[in-house]
Amino acid sequence: QPPAENPSAEEPTEEELIALLDRAMNDITHLATNDTADVLNDIFEGDIDCRYSDVDKRINIDGYDYQWTSRPYSDIVDYYSQSFTGEPLEWILASRFADVDGVLYCFVGGGATGYGAKVTAVEKLEGNTYKGTCLLYYEPTGVEHDVIFDVEKTDAGYRISNIDYRSYLGDFGPGAKKAYSNGISEDEEKVKECIKLLDPLLLQEWEKPEDIQPMNFVMWYGYKTQSLLTSENYCIDGRDGLFFPEEEFEAEIKKYFDVSVEYLRSDSSVYLKDEHLYQTPAALYPLVERTYDITNISFHGSVFHIEFTLNYVEQKAFKEMILTLEKVDEGVHFLSYTSKS
Repeated sequence: QPPAENPSAEEPTEEELIALLDRAMNDITHLATNDTADVLNDIFEGDIDCRYSDVDKRINIDGYDYQWTSRPYSDIVDYYSQSFTGEPLEWILASRFADVDGVLYCFVGGGATGYGAKVTAVEKLEGNTYKGTCLLYYEPTGVEHDVIFDVEKTDAGYRISNIDYRSYLGDFGPGAKKAYSNGISEDEEKVKECIKLLDPLLLQEWEKPEDIQPMNFVMWYGYKTQSLLTSENYCIDGRDGLFFPEEEFEAEIKKYFDVSVEYLRSDSSVYLKDEHLYQTPAALYPLVERTYDITNISFHGSVFHIEFTLNYVEQKAFKEMILTLEKVDEGVHFLSYTSKS
């Protein structure tokens, strides 16, 4: 009698791995960056009734609106089961969909940027763990991204049983989990502190540090001293505002931003050349209350991108933003702050 086959000895081919990861990455990015109803229309090739205009067929789950569809919930499970199994399958389903008495309901809304992915290579690490190299096409030329994933053999074939790329599907829906593409969810509070440090400069987008006006750098430093309870050290009797010694101020700005001293001194309304001081151009009024929900962190060498939801508490409004930083010897440099759309 021949020896029993050892399942652990079976390994997928490189072609199978590339095809599997390519499908999984596009499943994630498509769902993360498109309206949920549009995603379902693509998945079922138009054979689905899901109209946001049917508000009477809408329900609220944990504070989020979900829309009735004409499909059974098992259909969406079957679709994503072609890519995932175990925890990743549960996660992607919970991120946008709900099972209501066997009927498929979908989250009302979604992204609007619509980017895709292309897997260019896969290499084995150890056991059933692999590293894939992907191009993410949310920029014209694509950004290379490494993805670590595990593969499990099921009755239906090979499926992804763990993956460290979660885009920014966030935690919409009951039971959904936040997960970051670098697997460091325990650092969420540190990341929030990083964003909080920048808070006064989150009122406007900027693609490079020199898009920030010198007067805004001065206001940022003013709020920073206020938070440290050191503002009174920068007052001058009989004069309005705070006054920062040029050497101190410039060193602090250059600690976090790659800008020149010449640029900082270019605005004579805040730089007092003869006194070697920078002056706040306005009063430090309380800032609008904002909170941050981290949705994804991704690394590209020394550069990393923090994707987060910026919530305006009183206005009950929010924006989806990306903050890009670079790790340098002395800490970090802030590179850009832009919206996702």
